[in-house]
Amino acid sequence: MSQQSILDQISEAGFFTGMGADELKLLAGFGHSDVINAGGYLIERGSPAIGFRLIVAGRVALELMSHARPHVIQTLGAGDPLGISWLVPPHVWQFTARAITDTQVIVFDTDAIREAAEHDITLHDDLVTRFLSVMARRLQATRLQVLDLYQRVET
Repeated sequence: MSQQSILDQISEAGFFTGMGADELKLLAGFGHSDVINAGGYLIERGSPAIGFRLIVAGRVALELMSHARPHVIQTLGAGDPLGISWLVPPHVWQFTARAITDTQVIVFDTDAIREAAEHDITLHDDLVTRFLSVMARRLQATRLQVLDLYQRVET
């Protein structure tokens, strides 16, 4: 996939709405396209957090192990970012993400993004704000799933 094509896709993704054209071009240069077949893993809990993903097409289950089986915390789809743990040390994935359907993603080089953000405070602040919003939604989804899980165990 060409960089222009990646630029078009990230420009249209809700996650990047309002980001400046220069920042979008920069990010597009750090991205490449990948396809994960249904049932395949995009990220695995405990692995090094390298490369956040933007889901272009498909459905992804964000999972956490519970009672020796995966428990779906949230289902993600087109336009959703996947992977927050690359932002903060120790840079280890906290969830597992499995493709429910064949899934197309753009994988971003997070080492390059962190380096660019060290020199560009606007990019840094923009990304941190966007990912903090995602983190808050994921925390809320996890809280609701845990409450539901404990209610089922107690009854």
